[in-house]
Amino acid sequence: MTPITPRTFPFSPHSATSLMVGDLVPVQGLSGNWACLQVVEVRPLKRKNFIVALLPWRGGSAPGTAEVAGLVPLERALTRIEIFTEGHLQVIGNAEPNDAGQERWYGPLYVGRTTSVWGWKATIRLAQDVADSGLSLADPA
Repeated sequence: MTPITPRTFPFSPHSATSLMVGDLVPVQGLSGNWACLQVVEVRPLKRKNFIVALLPWRGGSAPGTAEVAGLVPLERALTRIEIFTEGHLQVIGNAEPNDAGQERWYGPLYVGRTTSVWGWKATIRLAQDVADSGLSLADPA
């Protein structure tokens, strides 16, 4: 779905209808390091929910599009628009997601399957933990 008006980055949406697949959302940890989330699914006309992925990236400053383009997500989950409206995160750019082979949450074949659900605070906290510790969800605890 192409937006009616061109988008200017960075921006903080008030509705999931403003999001596009591939939107990049940096999250700064308490240590000052950064992690990155990526929007991997949006459902037309849904205003509150969307699927976000945590990317296997950590850096000393917010990522550029080229730094995270092509990264395979560590984990995906349903989350809410409050990561922007309450958590004050911003979309900084857009890159084609590399989530080939991942099952789609929104679609007729998903009935009876499960997907993680992260509350908006948990989504931010999880990304901050990755930024601060350097650990990824794929690392053993």
